[in-house]
This record gives sequence, structure tokens and C-alpha cells, in this order.
Amino acid sequence: MAFPLYRFTRRRRVVVIVATALALLVALGVVSDVVLTHRVEHRLTEAMRCVTGDDSLNPGVSLGSTPLLLQMASGELRTVGITGLPMDSLGAGSLGSGDVDLTLHNVDVGKPPKIESVDASTTVAWDAVTDRLGSADGGLSGATLGEQDGLLAVTLTQQLLGQPVKVLMSATIDGDALVITPETVVLGNRQLQASLLSGLSGGLGGFGGGAGENPLKSRTVKLDLPKGASLSSVAVRPTGLAVDLTIAPIALRDGSFGAGGSGVKDCLA
Repeated sequence: MAFPLYRFTRRRRVVVIVATALALLVALGVVSDVVLTHRVEHRLTEAMRCVTGDDSLNPGVSLGSTPLLLQMASGELRTVGITGLPMDSLGAGSLGSGDVDLTLHNVDVGKPPKIESVDASTTVAWDAVTDRLGSADGGLSGATLGEQDGLLAVTLTQQLLGQPVKVLMSATIDGDALVITPETVVLGNRQLQASLLSGLSGGLGGFGGGAGENPLKSRTVKLDLPKGASLSSVAVRPTGLAVDLTIAPIALRDGSFGAGGSGVKDCLA
């Protein structure tokens, strides 16, 4: 009668040993993943310091939801997010004083590392947009900018027929330039098609009878983008102009994209 109890005890002991071993392996895997993640995040931070020339830079780094050990085993990090990079540190100070977020796609972890593509996003605050438009074209000098119904809302200093004038404009891109096109003119409680008033406003010399530029014409504004960056999209948001960029991976590698880049060093080595 003692043998069944002995077998049961032995089986239970084997189960406990196996469970303990598995728990230990899982714990070791978690610890290894944490250590590896810390090392990779540190390496990416150092790379961004190289690109920007700012040794005090401390951006946010995200390596995705998949455990890093599994990603490293595949030889590729699918998506790497780097956030909180100051515009001026990337040579984009002309776009304001906000932050730029980078997304690196399909990062080959070999030596040297290779990046398939890089996207960047930022929001240009209204004061920076106002300065840019005002310096590019006197017709919008002194105007107040904002967002309305997904369009760029430009409140002019001029009046038409004794009424304050707000122009709703679409924002698109043409190469690396911003194109704004008047769509609707708001006069008090009325909305009129901009095309109907464009000729009249030009005849009035900018609504005021002076020699100012026609505020209802389309405008193309060249943006001073960092080297290696190109515009991919723009959108009007309540907080400013949301700008998406595409970055040439080589510009990130040699540092020419950033303010501290020489174009000859290898920031990903």
C-alpha cells in the first residue's frame, strides 16, 4: 500500500522541480530582456546625441511591445520610437521651438545597423506659423491664425464692408513647400466663397484701399527643412500645424540631419 503513495510523492516532486525550472527560466528571460532593453535604449540615446551634437539630450525611447529578445533573435527591430527631440537640435529651428518625434522602421541589428526608413512628426505652433507666413508675404502680416473645421483660420487686420474678415484656407504640400488656398471668407455671420471676393479684394488693394498684397490669393511658402528631410503631409490642428516628414536614413546615420552633424561621422556605428 506504500507504493502508490511513493509514486504520487515522486511525481509531485518532479512537477515541482519542472515548474521551478520553468519559472527560473522565465525570470532569467525577463531579466535578460530588461538588461538588453536598457542597453539598446542607451545606445539609441547616444546615437541621437551624436546626431544633434547635444550631449545632455535625453529623449524617450520605445522599442515596441514585442520582447526585445525575440526581436533580436529575428535580426530586426520592427519599430523604434524616439520622442522629445528639440527642433533646434535637429536644425529645424525655423519651424519653431517644439519637439520632433522619430519613428525608425525595420532596423537591422547587424553591424553596422541598417534602417529601412525613418518618419518624423512635429507640430508647428501658431506663433511660428504666423511668423513664417508674415515674413513670406506682407498680405498676411498681423493676421491671427487658428483652426476651424479642419481648415487654417486666418483673421485679418483688414475689414471688408465694415466687417471683420476671417479666411478659411486649406493647407497642402507641394514638394517641400506649404501651399495655403483660400476656400471660404467669413464676414460676421455670413460665409462666402473666397473666389467670389478675390477680384474685389484685389481691386480694393488688400481690403483697405492701400497697396497691400491680396490676402485672398493662394500662397506657397518654402519651409526650411533639415538636410535629408522632406515633407510627406500637413494637417491643421487646434494647437498648430501638424507636419509629417520623411527622413533619409543616411542623413540620420552620418549626422547631417541634425544640428550637430558633420555629414562624415557614423552616428549608428
